[in-house]
Amino acid sequence: MSLRRIAACIVPGGVLALMPKCPLCLAAYAAMATGVGLSVFAATILRYAILAVAVVGLVYSLTRIKNRFRRSGYSCGESMAQERRHGCHPARGERLAGDEA
Repeated sequence: MSLRRIAACIVPGGVLALMPKCPLCLAAYAAMATGVGLSVFAATILRYAILAVAVVGLVYSLTRIKNRFRRSGYSCGESMAQERRHGCHPARGERLAGDEA
């Protein structure tokens, strides 16, 4: 799995874990980071928008990973080591490159 795919799951999960629970805290963080003050209403809307984007990103990333495993023919217990041991792709039954029959 590439670093990009790993980050696609970790970043939204990190945002969800580190998101302040209080809109006033979010307004204070925004004021410290940008120098722009937010009202409580704007901070509440911003908080819900950030949460929605993080949840959608996490669900999208996990769905892509699940579909990739499903298309490759692996079940949860199978691995690349098992593929090498058997010498063929489990779903298609074809020989791997470099294997002499």
